[in-house]
Amino acid sequence: MKAFLASLVVLLVTFTSLTAQQNGGRIFGTVTEAGTSSPVSGVSVRISPVEDSTSVIHVSTEISGEYAFTSIPAGSYRLVFSRVGYEPESSRIVTIADGERKRIDRAMAERIPLLGEVVSSASRISEKNLDAVALVTMIPPREFDNRITLSPVEHLFTTAGVDMIQKGVEQYDYTARGLNNVFTGAMFTMTDNRIAGLPALKANVSYLMPQTNDDIDRMEVVLGPASAMYGPNVTNGVLSISTKSPFASL
Repeated sequence: MKAFLASLVVLLVTFTSLTAQQNGGRIFGTVTEAGTSSPVSGVSVRISPVEDSTSVIHVSTEISGEYAFTSIPAGSYRLVFSRVGYEPESSRIVTIADGERKRIDRAMAERIPLLGEVVSSASRISEKNLDAVALVTMIPPREFDNRITLSPVEHLFTTAGVDMIQKGVEQYDYTARGLNNVFTGAMFTMTDNRIAGLPALKANVSYLMPQTNDDIDRMEVVLGPASAMYGPNVTNGVLSISTKSPFASL
């Protein structure tokens, strides 16, 4: 009787092993946060055959950061980890055989998203554009590389809320929140926090601004009155031009 029971146990173990092999392999592991080793839940883990990227199997990590794929047919697969707030992981090729158990752990680096541009002209401090007390339009550095101009103020042609007129090859008059006129200085203009216009004439003379596109780091346009930050008579907006540091742009 004992010999019969022992034989039966051996048969059951053999049958279970063969069944597991026929049901495929198993891929499992734990996802943690890089630098802290804390488990990360809610991570999307996807695998798809290398030869057929449309057949995707998807699971999510649990509170413990663990995930598992079971009954995976033998073959080569792409394994991808992704979660909002973390740096995306490049796909990894995993080859698994029938009945094989393969552990693959991942450490994901946190990513801090930048929601909006950082400006400094509205409140004279660095802040997100969404938090600024006035409407600020920033002309990004790439604009100076993509567009050839004779004067920095030519970039204002595509800025909403700014009215411009051209009086010569290099002379432009510009303003906001009001009609433009000849020889206007209504928009307060600064270069590196210094007045760029002619104070005696109260005019902005664009051809006297020596900066070129290679010199400019960024331009910010504040639409609306800003006397609280820049002094009296600043009622038609502010144009702030920031140039590159000579030490950082050699």
